[in-house]
Amino acid sequence: MEATRTTKRNIFVCFSFLLQLLLANGTVAWADEMTAKTVMKKVDARDDGDRSIAEMTMLLIDRHGKQRSRTIRSFSLDKADDTYSLMFFLTPADVTGTGFLTYDYDETTRDDDQWLYLPALKKNQAHCDKR
Repeated sequence: MEATRTTKRNIFVCFSFLLQLLLANGTVAWADEMTAKTVMKKVDARDDGDRSIAEMTMLLIDRHGKQRSRTIRSFSLDKADDTYSLMFFLTPADVTGTGFLTYDYDETTRDDDQWLYLPALKKNQAHCDKR
């Protein structure tokens, strides 16, 4: 009989503790509730370093549902307020080696500079975006 009473008391203590924990977490969650704009500002303000390397897959889907994929390796460098990025297509074979270089200037009055390298033509092509 004593063991049953102890077990019931232990269950009650555990239940009470869990209830308090849930209520406390709920209170904290309500207090820290953020708007989408606040989240966006915090993400934009975070320190993400000054350089990155990524490998990504681009999936192209035409109007008939046919899919083609491209694998790209991307390099990025933040220099002061400007961002320089370089992308190389790795697959498929018909676009392998194609490169795309972008200088993304922070100044709103200055257009970004972009160059495309086409290995089949062994040419660089500058792209000017006059808005």
